[in-house]
Amino acid sequence: MIEVSRVARIPIQDAARYTIGSCMSSLQYYHACRLGILIPWKPSKTIYMDCWSLNRADRGGLILDARTGVYWNVAELDFKSLYPTLMLKHNISGETVNCECCKDDGEIIPELGYHVCKRWRGIVPRAIELPLRKRMKYKELIKETRDVQLRTLYKSRSDALKWILVTAFGYLGYRNAKFGSREAHLTVCALARETLLKAVKIAEENGFEVIHGIVDSLWVQKKDADDQEYLELAKKIEDEVGLPISFEGRYRWIVFLPSRAHPGRPVNNRYFGVFMDGSLKYRGIEARRRDTPPIVKKMQLEILEKLAEAKDPEQLREKALEAIEIYRGYARRLILGDVSIEDLGITQILSMDPDDYVVEARQAVAAKHLERAGIRIVLGQAITYVIAGARGLCKTVPIQLVREGSYRLEPYLSMLRKAVYTIVALILEKL
Repeated sequence: MIEVSRVARIPIQDAARYTIGSCMSSLQYYHACRLGILIPWKPSKTIYMDCWSLNRADRGGLILDARTGVYWNVAELDFKSLYPTLMLKHNISGETVNCECCKDDGEIIPELGYHVCKRWRGIVPRAIELPLRKRMKYKELIKETRDVQLRTLYKSRSDALKWILVTAFGYLGYRNAKFGSREAHLTVCALARETLLKAVKIAEENGFEVIHGIVDSLWVQKKDADDQEYLELAKKIEDEVGLPISFEGRYRWIVFLPSRAHPGRPVNNRYFGVFMDGSLKYRGIEARRRDTPPIVKKMQLEILEKLAEAKDPEQLREKALEAIEIYRGYARRLILGDVSIEDLGITQILSMDPDDYVVEARQAVAAKHLERAGIRIVLGQAITYVIAGARGLCKTVPIQLVREGSYRLEPYLSMLRKAVYTIVALILEKL
């Protein structure tokens, strides 16, 4: 909060109440006032496009679908704060894209044909320069320091600045943004697509296979390549593209998972793997979800730790079979009632008044129990409950009111089964 307050130039009491978007706007207003520029009373005039032009221009970031399966010796490369860096490097702001003064000699944007001003530095690049530079420094300090407390402090500050930078991009296309425009938003996306395509081309020209790509990240593979070769590739991409890119690490193995709804199709950002130092990274699985009960998270993480011991495909298959025994142990504890109520709590956000839910949502039922018990409920509150019955008011009970051992067994067993299936199914199928 202090970091946001300092960067956005607003009192900490106001920063505590403002949305992160309001903090970002405050920073932009500060730079406008410092330069003696009037802040527009109304946002920029809407420019209309035909459907074909909009379809061609509004394509978001580039995504290269991963082929589902188990991959060995894969490196992850991430562009550092790609969108804010592009906005800063190319001077992207609402008033600089398609400006009147540089129609003939402005920087031309690929795919779109828009031009960017060369004579005026935009308000948005001016505003994001400080938080971007500070975040880069904090990330360096996180890697350098060995003090756990300092590392935690630097990470918290870096995360606070991250949300300011993320919001800066989002506000570019927001209809009420004072210094944004739809064209500026589309320009950043087009530059990001071009950047990732250039990185893919460089990787392939140097003998690497691109396994997956998503907006600002690439997963590349080359047989028998070591850390040094992947670092050299990252340096080559950084030099040729002109944007900072980091080598996040080399996976001993990584599993890209399919869609649950359509098992034959890949899913973006749903994977798990282990780096060469034994540390885990996972996205899009149960252990990352807020509404997953602690017992399911514990089981899934224990399974991942077991799999992390594998050094080759044969060992990975053996560890996957051992993981099934871990699942059976947790299921046995559930059946015997050898679990605490806290381990069964499911947390969900109350998005509306409990009586306004058309469908009998579990968190709404739990909230009604709390109201009957005289506990005040507000929108946006996190409700933690235990599944106790099949329907009606017996469906869920708030964790504050539940009695020990009072839970419905089958839903929790089902969650355990799904969690273990997520991890081991593809490994046992492919190896």
